Amino acid sequence: MNSNYFNISKLYRTPENSMSSSHTHSFWELFYLTKGSCSILIRDALYEINEGTIFLIPCDISHKTIYSNTDNERIVIELGDDYVAPIISGFPDLTFYNKYCCHFFTFNLSASNLINYYFDTVLLESKKHSSISSLTIRHSIQGIILCIIRSGFDITASLNVRNSLQTENTIIQNAIDYIEQNFSANISLTALAEHLHLNPSYLSKLFKDETEMTFKDFLNRTRISHAERLLLETNLPMSDVASLCGYESGNYFGDVFKKTKGISPIKFREAKGYIA
Repeated sequence: MNSNYFNISKLYRTPENSMSSSHTHSFWELFYLTKGSCSILIRDALYEINEGTIFLIPCDISHKTIYSNTDNERIVIELGDDYVAPIISGFPDLTFYNKYCCHFFTFNLSASNLINYYFDTVLLESKKHSSISSLTIRHSIQGIILCIIRSGFDITASLNVRNSLQTENTIIQNAIDYIEQNFSANISLTALAEHLHLNPSYLSKLFKDETEMTFKDFLNRTRISHAERLLLETNLPMSDVASLCGYESGNYFGDVFKKTKGISPIKFREAKGYIA
């Protein structure tokens, strides 16, 4: 993905436009719901959002949009890293990701007016082709992100947020918690089923129905997510990273990492997490 990549779309959505499965992409996504209400599934959490809500999703985060019985209008801006990097550089470590990514924000009237101005500006300037337009678009996008940062981080005050798997299926939430706590061990579907006192076949089907992933795929995704942090935040050799993330074989770890991320763990570390 070109680090200067940019695209904006303003579309109307109905329940028929709900996504059948989660997806990921190699760019950032800035989503603004301007009319209606809908639900967003990010990883294993379901967020119910209303008109005026905005959120920022980084690259390679699994998500899907579910539209309810009302018609909706949303603006989506797709961004390469260059649009976000200058702001991220002002935060230590992973603070920006932890506080402002995959969280949802609503705003007071004055902030909403400013955000609407920024989005309208980007829509207008995207139809032009000049260096001034490009600079204006970049400035406006960064203005939107700064509005998110300035709004603070108070999800409970502004949004009705719920964990779908905990609300709708405690069994799967317990399974996910077990995986998160034991991913570095040699765990299996059978061991997990025994821990939950369930039939393995039943658990396998339930897990796939609720998460749209097999147990093995979810386990690998969890392990690779932790491996990414170790690769970026430590100087541990690959064999140690593999072991800490539950892989007995460094070669197998490398194969799974490349299949998941499209790049080897060594090159991922050298690129400091940036994937073109």
